[in-house]
Amino acid sequence: YKIGYDAKINCIVIPHTEFYCTRRAITSDKKLRFIHNLKGVKVDLFNADCLATSEVVFITEGAMDALSIIKAGGNAIAIGGAGNVKLLISALSKIENKPAIAILTDDDKAGNVAAASIIKALKLLDIFFQRITLPDKKDANDWLCKDSNFLKDFVKNIADVLKLKTKFDRNSKGTIRSIASNFKLIFKN
Repeated sequence: YKIGYDAKINCIVIPHTEFYCTRRAITSDKKLRFIHNLKGVKVDLFNADCLATSEVVFITEGAMDALSIIKAGGNAIAIGGAGNVKLLISALSKIENKPAIAILTDDDKAGNVAAASIIKALKLLDIFFQRITLPDKKDANDWLCKDSNFLKDFVKNIADVLKLKTKFDRNSKGTIRSIASNFKLIFKN
């Protein structure tokens, strides 16, 4: 993923494309956490290539959460914020064999707005999805740091359940949801 560090401004640099990156300051000051790119640089998805090569893809808001899902064994992309849902939809509309989508945006106001926009678009594209959240209103990176084994199990279980969708006709999505509920994970419809 060619992750780097910029010592001048004390931040981690996560490339999305050749021209766009996320820069995240290493500080406890939440106001300084994200250092935005130059004006005029086109925003792009992080790890968008996995949409065309994966059966199941987790959609996160931030690149750190996508990297955490990847570290836990899943495939993930980051949309970079609620305002970038159109980029996701554009990327998905170009793919013939669309993956099942696990929507794992933050369980806060912005994350719920992003999830609602993603859900609306996925329904129009007829893509199977499930909105999921992690316990304690924590994000994937929080859980990777707190209990990486929990996150690995969570990612594996969600991916396994969503992979089952390929064995069922699109008309029997309720069957998959009932199987998913047996995992006793936190799901939102």
